[in-house]
Amino acid sequence: MKNIENLDFLLAAAKKGDDTAKEEIYSHFKPLVYKIANSYFLIGGNSDDLIQEGMIGLFEAIDSFDGDKGNFYAFCGMCIRRNILSALTKSNREKNTPLINAVNIDDNCDLSDPKADPLSLLVKKDLLEKLHEYIDLKLTDSEQGVLKLYMKGYSYVEISAMTGKTKKAVDTALQRARKKLAFFKEN
Repeated sequence: MKNIENLDFLLAAAKKGDDTAKEEIYSHFKPLVYKIANSYFLIGGNSDDLIQEGMIGLFEAIDSFDGDKGNFYAFCGMCIRRNILSALTKSNREKNTPLINAVNIDDNCDLSDPKADPLSLLVKKDLLEKLHEYIDLKLTDSEQGVLKLYMKGYSYVEISAMTGKTKKAVDTALQRARKKLAFFKEN
């Protein structure tokens, strides 16, 4: 990446709110954002998500850069990388939200709805019965208990307090339950 001749001027103008200066800096550093973003992988996301996070890092670099303390190129790369890594860390830490793509198996459908198609109700009822049987057969009592509390919206800390298990034990039980339930989903 070659240097911008008037980078100091552009940075000063961008900090004062000059949108044209910001656009010029963005267009010059966009390849760096792409390069850094494409070196990472976001589970459940795509490269556009990481590029967006990198652009936010670039925006923050422009706003917080102090020319007396270093080189903008190095600082910019660090801000882009940190923002992307922060997004990845947050994505991997989604432990206090309900299971991704999970649905409450008891509240998923109203089997007493008179307007519902009888055949689809029968299929849903059969699927729910099979899921309950699968859970009873494949999940341990510990996994079932933790999973039920988690699906009710309790956090790891709350489940830990309710069951007397450590947060790590709660996490381990949920991870095992997820893996086992993934086999049901595939079949």
